[in-house]
Amino acid sequence: MTKPKRKITKPDWSRDIRFRFPLVVLIAAFVGLVAHVRLEVWAMPLISKMTANLGPPDEQYPNLIIFMAYATACISVGLVAFLYRHLGQYMPVKKKWQRVLLLAAIVLEIKGDLIRQPVMDFIVNVTQGLETPFQFVVVNQMDKWVANLLLAAIIVYLCPLKKETAKKKA
Repeated sequence: MTKPKRKITKPDWSRDIRFRFPLVVLIAAFVGLVAHVRLEVWAMPLISKMTANLGPPDEQYPNLIIFMAYATACISVGLVAFLYRHLGQYMPVKKKWQRVLLLAAIVLEIKGDLIRQPVMDFIVNVTQGLETPFQFVVVNQMDKWVANLLLAAIIVYLCPLKKETAKKKA
């Protein structure tokens, strides 16, 4: 009795995730960065003209601006809470303090404030001759890191996971 011959197939590169995923990341990052740089070159003169005599208010922003800042912040925080509620049980860590750190890191990196912006600030400030580029990065990013760490802690400790909610009802 002879074994049937196995048909050897070549990998389909268009469907192979090991090839396709990094390619998609590289293409998307490249196109996004090119668009950012090109549009910034075009927009900077216009923005400079529009904001020539403007600056932050001496006292405080008007109440409407403060209200809208809080109202619009609820949109992105709500999305993070929604995603954590439905996907949190799939995190590779189980302890809540570890989830806080991971969620904060994910949110910061999605916004570009964990790795990209600090690295770019450091490189730009070194090349511009700033004497304390590392301290600049820490001071410039501190409010973002602390705010997102607090956001993650509140979501992790107060937002029940979808799986936990289903268990309690049963």
